[in-house]
Amino acid sequence: MWKNIEEGRIANPENITVDERVARPGITGHLPVGQNGSLISPLRSGYVQDFVLNRTVRNFKFGDQNPVENAWRKSSEYPFAVMKAMLVNNPAKTMGLGFDVSRTTRNLVGQWAYTETNKQIVMKDFLVPNTNESASRTMTSGFVNYIYNLVASDILTVYNSYQN
Repeated sequence: MWKNIEEGRIANPENITVDERVARPGITGHLPVGQNGSLISPLRSGYVQDFVLNRTVRNFKFGDQNPVENAWRKSSEYPFAVMKAMLVNNPAKTMGLGFDVSRTTRNLVGQWAYTETNKQIVMKDFLVPNTNESASRTMTSGFVNYIYNLVASDILTVYNSYQN
């Protein structure tokens, strides 16, 4: 069976075909099961190489880039977790500076300014992304895009279809 999986061989009663898309070359070099068919660890199967156990049993704390934290920081969920934490801990500053980061900069005296007006950030000056019906293109980058996509979507239809 393992040889068939390795080669991508599909055995039908009428004929035997080979499908490269389902082939798993090299799988017989480190089978994930023992002699009786029970699952074995990647270390015992030979899949993991150069594993050092003493690095994984230390006491870790947040911020020391331990293996689990490092995996989380490289995941797609990390930026959203940071964004949520910033919005909870400092909502006014985060929303004000992150509304459209492509147009937010510091002026000569170090104050935050909106590049369209070269003045202090004021809500009435914010630009919003263009719609399909817009005559001109407005590019934005920041929380404004999340807000626009939520408002532009037919959220009630999505919610109702989810309920059903």
